[in-house]
Amino acid sequence: MSDIVLVILAGGAGRRIGGNKPGQRLDGQRLIDITKSYSQQTHLPYAIAVRSYGQIADLDAPKILDADIEGPLGGLVSALEWGARQGAKAVLTLPCDMPFLPRDLPARFKRAGAPFEHPVVATSGGRVHPVCALWPVSCLGAIRRFAALGRRSLTGALELFETRTMDWPDTDGDPFMNLNTRDDLKHAESLRRRDAVTAMDGVR
Repeated sequence: MSDIVLVILAGGAGRRIGGNKPGQRLDGQRLIDITKSYSQQTHLPYAIAVRSYGQIADLDAPKILDADIEGPLGGLVSALEWGARQGAKAVLTLPCDMPFLPRDLPARFKRAGAPFEHPVVATSGGRVHPVCALWPVSCLGAIRRFAALGRRSLTGALELFETRTMDWPDTDGDPFMNLNTRDDLKHAESLRRRDAVTAMDGVR
C-alpha cells in the first residue's frame, strides 16, 4: 500500500480555451493523456477527478466524481476522500493542463511531506501553484468545513494549515506553465518543438 496516491484534477469547464479542457490537443495529444502518462510514470496509484463520468468517457483510467462544490475545491475534496479509502496518508494533486511538470516532483514532495502532517505546495518564479500540492488526508475535515462556509479557493485552503513550499527553478521556462487559452496552447507547442530540436542536436 502506498503512503501517497495521485489525483489529476480534470473537472474544469475550460471556457477560455474553448471548452472540454482535458480533451484539448497539444501537438496531437490530449492534455489529459499527457498528464495521465506523467502520472503513470510516478508509479503511484492514481485517479482522475471529473465533473461527470462522461467528461472523458473514452479514457481508460480510474475516475472519481468531484464533490458537489464549485471549482477545483470539489476535486480536492473528492481526491482526499478517495485517498482515505485507499488507506493513503497523503494525496498529490495535479491539474490536467500543465504539460511540462518536473520529473522530480513526486520524489521531492514525498521527502518534504513526510510524516505527512502539513501540505506542501509547488512554487516557481515567486508564484504559488496550489493545484500542484501534496495534501495530507488528515486535512479533509478542515477543508470540508472551509467549503461549508462558501469558500472555494485552493490558496485559501492551504492557508488553513502550516503549509510548506517546494520551489523549482524556471530559468529555462516555467515547469508549471498551465494552459488556459488557445494562445497558451500555441505557445506550449512552440516550446515542445524547441525542446525536440534541442534533444536532436544533443545526440548528433
